[in-house]
Amino acid sequence: MTGRHYNWHRHWVVNLAAGTAAHDSGLTVSFTAGIVFPRPECGTHCHADGVGEWTGVPACGDDTLRAWLLINPHLRDTASINARLGRLMEEAGRVWARAQAVAAKGK
Repeated sequence: MTGRHYNWHRHWVVNLAAGTAAHDSGLTVSFTAGIVFPRPECGTHCHADGVGEWTGVPACGDDTLRAWLLINPHLRDTASINARLGRLMEEAGRVWARAQAVAAKGK
């Protein structure tokens, strides 16, 4: 039996050259090399063994979040928004690190 988030990674498109991971819900996360402390309030840290570490934040900052909320009107209460954003940021970090690891193996 598969869970509700089965094949979650298929909803993401990673562009290593641009430094972004885009979700089909409209959220785009930009990654920069290195770990930023403290972690941005709406951000993610990720790493790939032997490749590096990154910090991801929504591309274009608050404008990206506003646009994302406008195209996802079913998210109305703060708890739902925070839970969905938290999960998406975690997923972004995971797909970014995976793409970096695959790219490093191909070199």
